[in-house]
Amino acid sequence: MADINLLPSEEKASDSLNSLQKKLTIVSVLVLAVVALFTVVTLILFTTEKGRESQLKADIEKSASQVAAKKSTEELLTVVSKKASSANKAIAARMIYTDIITKTAELMPKDVYFNDLKINGSKLSTSAKAKTSADVANLVSSFVTSDEGKKLFSSISIDSLATDADGNYAFSVSMQINDAQSGVSGQGAVTK
Repeated sequence: MADINLLPSEEKASDSLNSLQKKLTIVSVLVLAVVALFTVVTLILFTTEKGRESQLKADIEKSASQVAAKKSTEELLTVVSKKASSANKAIAARMIYTDIITKTAELMPKDVYFNDLKINGSKLSTSAKAKTSADVANLVSSFVTSDEGKKLFSSISIDSLATDADGNYAFSVSMQINDAQSGVSGQGAVTK
């Protein structure tokens, strides 16, 4: 059967336009919904990433403060280590000087007395008193000719030998400590 069109052509065009408008409205609403959904998803992702960023910044600041605290501790340990090393050297030198003084006292003749004893690096000097010149000679002999004296001192020098009214001798003594025996060189430094 043939299609009979009883509607005027203007009304048919108007229906076609209305149908097209409805389709366009539906498509526009769908596009708007998709764009809105995409915007919401983007905002959610952006907010999440901002939260992660702030957490990472907080972690970085915390780690930086820990590193700074550790750095000051490390510097303190380095300083303490250097000071402990210096203290150990001083203690070792003191022990060596104690041994030297003890051995020197063992080698001294009975009637010879030291007034003040100074050790400067590897040099020992003192002012001394003796009852006779023979006691002074015995002092030199015990430091220069005895085996223990040779191990302890490499040279000895007697200066300003004088007698007082009672016949006692006063003099200065300088002795060079053997570096190999003492482990001392320079101004009180200990060599290893």
